[in-house]
Amino acid sequence: MSNARGAWPPYNIGLRTIAQVTATDTVKPDEPQHLLRLKVASLPDPDGLPEMRGFEAKLLASRFWKTLMPKLEKLEVRVENIVCAAFGNVYNDSPGKEKELVERRISQHLFACAISNFLSEHYASTDTQPAERRSIPIVAFDPLYTLRSMHMLSHLSPSISVVSSPHHFLSITRSSLVLTIHMPAFVTFHEVIADLCYPSGPAAIINMEVLKYPWHEQGIITHLDQWTPRVGEMLDGYDHPWIGHAVAPEEKSPGTHWMEKLHLYARKK
Repeated sequence: MSNARGAWPPYNIGLRTIAQVTATDTVKPDEPQHLLRLKVASLPDPDGLPEMRGFEAKLLASRFWKTLMPKLEKLEVRVENIVCAAFGNVYNDSPGKEKELVERRISQHLFACAISNFLSEHYASTDTQPAERRSIPIVAFDPLYTLRSMHMLSHLSPSISVVSSPHHFLSITRSSLVLTIHMPAFVTFHEVIADLCYPSGPAAIINMEVLKYPWHEQGIITHLDQWTPRVGEMLDGYDHPWIGHAVAPEEKSPGTHWMEKLHLYARKK
C-alpha cells in the first residue's frame, strides 16, 4: 500500500513488443508497409472464419447490443478512434485446439468492430456536410497476441490494427473510445489514461466499474486499486450507466459473461 498524497505516478511506460510475434520489432498503427503486416496480408484465409461470423451474428442479435446502440448515439463527444487492451489471443491456447477460436476473446474484438461500424454509420447519417463513410479505426494491444491472432483480426470488419506497447497508449486522445474489459487489476491503465488526456479524459471508456473504497478517503491506495485521486478526478466528468444489465438470461454463457459487468463511461462536454 502507499499514501496517495504527493506520490509519484505508480507506473512506468516502456517499449514492449508483441512477444509471441516478434522480440525486437515495434509495430505502430500507421505502418501498412510494416514487414509483419505484409506477412499477414500474404497468408491464406485464417482458421475459423465461419465460426467468427457466427459469433458476430450472435453479438449483433443480442439484447445487450440492441440496448447499447441508443446510448452510443447519445455520446456527447465524437469518437475518432477505438483503443482496445488486454483482450487476449483469440485462439485456444490448449495443445491440439490451436485452430479453435475462444468465443469470449473474439467476441470482445467483434464488439469493438460493432461499435466502429455503428458510430461510423451514425456520424455519416447525421453530419451536416456528409462525406464518404470512413470506418472509425481500431488499434489493439495484448502481449499474448500471436501472428495467427493478428491474421484473424485483419479479417474483421473493420480490421483491427495490432500494435506493440506503448503505441496503444499513444493512440489514446480525448476523442478515443477505450475498451479495457478485463484489464488485470495490477495494471494502472486508468491512471495512464487520466494523465494522457489531462485535464479531461477520452470520449468514452467501456469497462467494469472503477470503485472507490473507504480507505481511499484516508489517502491509502493498494497496488490492486483502479481508483486513484487522479482517476477519480477524471471520472467525475463522466456519466457511467451499467450496461451489463441488458444481457438476457438466455444469452448468458461462458462466452458472453464479460458483458454482464460492463459500464459505459461517457464524458460530459
